[in-house]
Amino acid sequence: MSEQRFNIQQQYREKFYQLPKVFFTNEKYMQLSNDAKIAYALLKDRLELSIKNNWFDENGDIFFIFTNENSKLY
Repeated sequence: MSEQRFNIQQQYREKFYQLPKVFFTNEKYMQLSNDAKIAYALLKDRLELSIKNNWFDENGDIFFIFTNENSKLY
């Protein structure tokens, strides 16, 4: 068996944002601007951080902080 190594830089290169295909195939969402679609992907990604940090209430509703300043970074 060959030895496989993982490098932190490699892991960062493989990170990406996800966009649902429905944004491009369903007329209900096709009129959304590309900026709105990207904003969705950024917010969805931030939800993963909230889940990791257990930022949800007793009902299981997830909350997160994403300020206007955060959005300017992207």
